[in-house]
Amino acid sequence: MKELSLHIMDVMQNSITAESTKIAVSVKTCDNDRLLTITVEDNGYGMDEETLKRATDPFHTSRTTRLVGLGLPMFKAAALLTGGDFILESEQGRGTVLTAVFVNESIDRQPMGNLGNVFFLTMLSHQDLELSLVLSSSRGTFYFDSRKFAVAQERCGNSYMDAAFSAETFINEQAELIFRDILPEMGGGLHGIEGSCKTDKRQAAL
Repeated sequence: MKELSLHIMDVMQNSITAESTKIAVSVKTCDNDRLLTITVEDNGYGMDEETLKRATDPFHTSRTTRLVGLGLPMFKAAALLTGGDFILESEQGRGTVLTAVFVNESIDRQPMGNLGNVFFLTMLSHQDLELSLVLSSSRGTFYFDSRKFAVAQERCGNSYMDAAFSAETFINEQAELIFRDILPEMGGGLHGIEGSCKTDKRQAAL
């Protein structure tokens, strides 16, 4: 996988396999530490201590569709290659929290990719899921809630599929606003958003 968004999608698929009903994704960066932190949290059935220890082993997987589990080991390797960190926490019956930390300015940091498409595809194929997203930088903070967004779209006469399509565009536009000139791959583009990592001056609940 060459983009961070694809790693996020893979982790979300793991959460779905773990029978999660809620998945929360956070992508944050602050100028003072020059780190990009991605967090994915779910309320699935979680892992016991032994499974957790083996979760980032490329030769171990709980899936029956492939012989080795490469998703988490690849995500971990991508973070560590930049000089960052990778933390996986889980408890049976209480869900899993994954935190991947990247040194933003590292030449080895993979680009963000199409984060909106990840939410579009997940919304479309798993309509019962509660998906949330937080994007945050020194330029402000953006919040997305799939259920609230779908309800707002329905009030405008749009179908759930229309809502999923709209969510892709909306998320990508906001990602460009939040991370413009902070993530090198998102230079230029839309203007006019200000804020700080300590105080959220822009909030989009939909």
